[in-house]
Amino acid sequence: MRRRRQRAKPAADTLMDLETAKRDLRRRMTVLRNRVSPSDAESAGHAAAERIRAQALYQAAPMVAIYIALPGEPSTHPLFEAARADGKLVCGVRSAANRRLQFARLDYWDQLVVGVHAAQEPGAGAQLCQPGPADLVIVPGLAFDGCGRRLGRGAGYYDRAFPPGLESAPILCGLGFSFQVVARVPTDCHDRHMDAVCTESGFFLGSSEERC
Repeated sequence: MRRRRQRAKPAADTLMDLETAKRDLRRRMTVLRNRVSPSDAESAGHAAAERIRAQALYQAAPMVAIYIALPGEPSTHPLFEAARADGKLVCGVRSAANRRLQFARLDYWDQLVVGVHAAQEPGAGAQLCQPGPADLVIVPGLAFDGCGRRLGRGAGYYDRAFPPGLESAPILCGLGFSFQVVARVPTDCHDRHMDAVCTESGFFLGSSEERC
């Protein structure tokens, strides 16, 4: 009996499957992050900061750009304090129009104001920064995998700020809890991969092989 050749899924079906997989993973990770206590988030932030400080890519970076962690995320305050003590220029992330990111100088933690989505960010008067190829940008995420694939909240801020193939891009380091590292994150070629990922219990570089 002749076997039927299986038809390839239409592109629309493939895209729907990808979005479903992303949505399911976001839901699962959000549930897990909601269980993280403030003290555990602070402890994870201290552990991750020490792991990042030990890396050559941090030590060589003249600028470190950080986001201000929301509840349920590893605290980024310890890394801010460490980078300032190490003589780095520190810039914080803030939201701009059209779902764009800006980076602005952050010399003191109490300079932060409440911005878009109730997140803390540098105020409007802070000097803008532009991360270069040697600089380190810390990136939040809901999930990461061993190749550096990242799942964000879905708004695409970091994908637009640092699209795949961008020349002179800074070094991007995803930051999360160890439970956020999964076997594989569903992505497409519009999703920006991380050069490295750090958690409270480990640090690894993203794969250099072609991933799309």
